[in-house]
Amino acid sequence: MRRRAAQSTTPQSTSTPAATTTQAATTTQAATTTQAPAPPQPANATVPNVSGQQVQGAAAALAKAGFLVTVAYVAATDPLGTVVAMSPGAGSTAPTTAHITINAASGPGQKQQETVPDATGMSIPQAVAAMQHAGLRLIFLRKPMTERTEAGKVVEQSPAPGKTAPRGAWGGYGVHREVVDDGPRHDVTVIDR
Repeated sequence: MRRRAAQSTTPQSTSTPAATTTQAATTTQAATTTQAPAPPQPANATVPNVSGQQVQGAAAALAKAGFLVTVAYVAATDPLGTVVAMSPGAGSTAPTTAHITINAASGPGQKQQETVPDATGMSIPQAVAAMQHAGLRLIFLRKPMTERTEAGKVVEQSPAPGKTAPRGAWGGYGVHREVVDDGPRHDVTVIDR
């Protein structure tokens, strides 16, 4: 019979995890105040010189520079519709949201005065018809807009409704809005009928 050899036993080492201590986590919270961003300030631009130009060209140049236009007809012997003065003056700096007033000559001699109709809210064809009916001509300036309901409609005009302009003159301009997705556009459509 064979005896089994005794197996030797070596003590095995056992390890115990090292003692750990945990500390309660502390969180510090700073109060933060969020302010609404300030509304963007209008950019400033130099007012171009439009003296001596016809109303339609002057309005286009001012719109291209980012300004709004107010047209007033004044007694002057220059040809009908020639810009004889402007305020603020050429070369001055103004916010691009400012109205630039251009004084246009009513032309030599006595001209029959026509009352400028209210074209605000009208479609372009309606506005053209209203001005033609009053014996006036119209310039349209296009500007970008966000409200699709205003697209293709006159949203501002000058001279103001009820003011007078010489028969056959540019009875004013109407700013109409179109949806623009690719940035600002300052096109001018001259309606001369």
